[in-house]
Amino acid sequence: RSTLFPYTTLFRSLFMREMPAAGAMLEDLRNRGLYLAVVSNKAGRYLRVEAAHLRWTHYFGRLIGAQDAETDKPSVAPVEMALAGSGLERGADVWFVGDADIDMACAVNAGCTPVLLRDRPPGAQEFASGRPLRHVSDCAGLADLLAQLRVSQGGEL
Repeated sequence: RSTLFPYTTLFRSLFMREMPAAGAMLEDLRNRGLYLAVVSNKAGRYLRVEAAHLRWTHYFGRLIGAQDAETDKPSVAPVEMALAGSGLERGADVWFVGDADIDMACAVNAGCTPVLLRDRPPGAQEFASGRPLRHVSDCAGLADLLAQLRVSQGGEL
C-alpha cells in the first residue's frame, strides 16, 4: 500500500512547522512499511529544501513538486512520477491524502483513493471534481484510521 501527501497537508510553509502529530504519523507509517510520497504544487526545489530542514526526507520515496513532472496537479503525471520505482501502480490501494479540491481531483484522475485531511468535513456542494472517500480531521486521525483498517483486515493494510 502507499500514501501520497500534498505538501500543504503536512507542512505549515510560512514558518516551516509541522502540523500537530505529523512527524509521529510519518514515523508510524514508515515503521509499518508503507510507501510514502509527496505530490505538491509548491516548486519541487523548495519542497525538498523544506523537507530536509524538517529532517523528513527519509520518510518519503519521492518528493514531487511543481515543475518536476511534465504537468502539475491535478494531472496524473506527478502521481506517476511519485510512484515510479516503488513497484506500486495507481489504483484504489494508493491513498492520496490532501486538504484541497485539487488534491481530491488529482486522486480521482489518478484512480487513487481520495482522503480529505482537514478539520472540517466536506460540504455538500464541495469537491465537484472529486469527492473524498474518507475524511479525517488531523494526522492523528489518519494514523488511527490506518490502524483500524489494519486490525479489521487481519493485520494487513
